[in-house]
Amino acid sequence: MSRTAGKAAPGKRAIRPLGVVGIVDTVFDVYKSHFLLLVGTGAVCSVPMGVYSVTGGRVSFFTPLYWVSAAAYCIIRAVQVRAVAQSLLGLPVSLMGCIRGIFRRTVLMAVLTAGLLLQAVVFLPLSLGDAPFIRRSPLSPVFLPVAFWTLYSELRFLVFTPAIVIEGKSAIDSLRRSWQLTRGNAFKVFKVLALMTLPYFAASFARLIIQRAAGPHHAVLPYLAGNVLSSVVAVVWQPITVIAATVIYFDIRCRKEGFDIEILAEDANSGAIADEGGGGRT
Repeated sequence: MSRTAGKAAPGKRAIRPLGVVGIVDTVFDVYKSHFLLLVGTGAVCSVPMGVYSVTGGRVSFFTPLYWVSAAAYCIIRAVQVRAVAQSLLGLPVSLMGCIRGIFRRTVLMAVLTAGLLLQAVVFLPLSLGDAPFIRRSPLSPVFLPVAFWTLYSELRFLVFTPAIVIEGKSAIDSLRRSWQLTRGNAFKVFKVLALMTLPYFAASFARLIIQRAAGPHHAVLPYLAGNVLSSVVAVVWQPITVIAATVIYFDIRCRKEGFDIEILAEDANSGAIADEGGGGRT
């Protein structure tokens, strides 16, 4: 495989142990280098859901649309992880190469099985308030334990997609691998994701202010403006979490397993993330 085709990584400094600031810096370096590819793929899922939300639609955990969008997001996330991993390893990055790599039968089935299983296990308790057969109780004593379980599970299973895409793990093995890698690193992962999430919460707060301007009668323009802002932020922010998960995956492997750029690049050339179709500029 030629290393001259496509767009190479902005640098290989991610393939070594990094602090929280170093991880955040690397995330935005990769994001800037492959902005169109990452935002474009994320928009495939985020834009239709945003339009549905703007028009007044509501997606519940217990509706088919939720699970269709969850499956689409699992695939998009895997495509983005592959692109980020190849970039960090200095390999060519192309949209079609990433798509072909994910749409191999074993990879696709593992991504969908693990992703949808996590949706059920992690988010079902938090979503029970939306169930038509359960009476919502905002002061329920189980809220804090359920919220803690959701957050903790998100941290511990954060790198299951890189484990599938980069190492070729099966669905169950990828969940075990993520749990193993993040053992002892959950707080560091939390700090990175907290920094990544600050702009998102700031934008969400701005949306609330805009929609407050709608007043009790829900003036159409401020209401639509708030929903459009929310949709745009979701499209821009979504790839950041994927890049962060991939950088964290490499960082933990370097710390726990002593892997360096040469070993990881050799694994890539012979393993799951080798670009089968050659490069193409993104």
